[in-house]
Amino acid sequence: MEGPARYRRAFEWRLNRADRENTITAAAGLTALFSSEMPEVLEDYLQISRKRRNNRLALARLQAHLVDELISVEAAVGHYRDKKKQLEQVESKGQHDSQQDITKEDLNFVRRELFVWRAIGNVIRSIADGVAWRALDFDRAVLRALCQNRGSQQITSPGTVDELREWSRQFDHSGGIAILNSLTNLLTYGDITVVRNDGSVEVIEVKRSKTKSSRIVRQKQRTRELVTFLSTGRGTLEGKTVEVHTLDIVPENGLDVLHRLLKQTDSPPGYAATRLSNSAYIECIDFRVAVKDWGGNLAAQRDSLIFDWRDRKDDVQLNKSLSVLAFSPNLAPFSVFPFDPAVCIDVLTGAKAYSVFLNVTAVGREFEHRGWQIVTNPSEVFEAGKLDEDFMTVRREGFRVTLPPAAFMRMQMELLRPQVLIQQCELIRGAGRPQAYDSEFNLPVYEHEAQIWD
Repeated sequence: MEGPARYRRAFEWRLNRADRENTITAAAGLTALFSSEMPEVLEDYLQISRKRRNNRLALARLQAHLVDELISVEAAVGHYRDKKKQLEQVESKGQHDSQQDITKEDLNFVRRELFVWRAIGNVIRSIADGVAWRALDFDRAVLRALCQNRGSQQITSPGTVDELREWSRQFDHSGGIAILNSLTNLLTYGDITVVRNDGSVEVIEVKRSKTKSSRIVRQKQRTRELVTFLSTGRGTLEGKTVEVHTLDIVPENGLDVLHRLLKQTDSPPGYAATRLSNSAYIECIDFRVAVKDWGGNLAAQRDSLIFDWRDRKDDVQLNKSLSVLAFSPNLAPFSVFPFDPAVCIDVLTGAKAYSVFLNVTAVGREFEHRGWQIVTNPSEVFEAGKLDEDFMTVRREGFRVTLPPAAFMRMQMELLRPQVLIQQCELIRGAGRPQAYDSEFNLPVYEHEAQIWD
């Protein structure tokens, strides 16, 4: 096997909030959303973003429609947020039972509507994130860097008019795809990202003030660090020194199996499950179709298919699509999953959901089978409180590799196969890297990443 090549971008660079309402409110909100006509509208937007991915005019018109949608969303969120605050103040004062029941009913309605509108906004931004992922050729190093300047993305902020004017000018004159950053969760540097026809990329910040506040100075410093990182493949990322290397790897995964299971849930009993491998077990459900006691039936099926994991007392970790509907910097957005647009929207709106049980102990056994020794396992990392640094460390012939939590998140929600991580470690070891290859200093990028997405 050949070692990792020096990181070379195809581009030349110039310059969550979790909802706090209870599970019942969230379930009621998602049910109201996927029972409405809105998912079909969102499906059309997603279909256009995919089918016309190289059509500048179509993507510009799409973004204009998404801006209109988000203006409505943010107005509704603001309205229901204010109404919720008023009703909570009334509730706290105490009233007669009959009036208190009315207030409680109104408050539940407002909380549900607030959840619905936030969920719609999340789907719209996920569609826009998909536009950015495709335009940037699915390069995770670039995508990870561009989302580290986290903040509140508001389409109705005071500077939006100036941003839209500059976005329109870039569309007319840049000869490429201009993306309005405030439409996305992903693009957090500057206000507009332009991917030109010649492969170059420009991050544009619209000037609004001549002030020299410390916040703006810090932003400019972060932007300079970003440009250095993207231009050279070396720099600072979230306070850590990072070097990017491209690996000649096709990231094999089980997304085709996941897609098939999600499609199976279209018909009764509305759920499906399978053991994907020695380390992954998948369960899918369509809440619109699922028969009564689907939870108990899935649990019984699970016990029969992965009983050996329990008997060996393996470390098994569960993650659910409903837990990652909001933006995650370590995962591809559901809008680029290689599924039918309707299935993607069903997952994004919570009509369909999937859960993945990852047997971390079995992943370790895979490494050991290929000649690697486990230095630290996830349980030890949890106990040491070092989850932000690594998740599992392996060693072979004196060479040590630290695998970050993001790698295991991908094995769960993107069903990346453990063999891909093992191949990654082998390529790095074979390239004569330093004795210790830690996640803090290196960011592997799979050269053939684009092949697995839509």
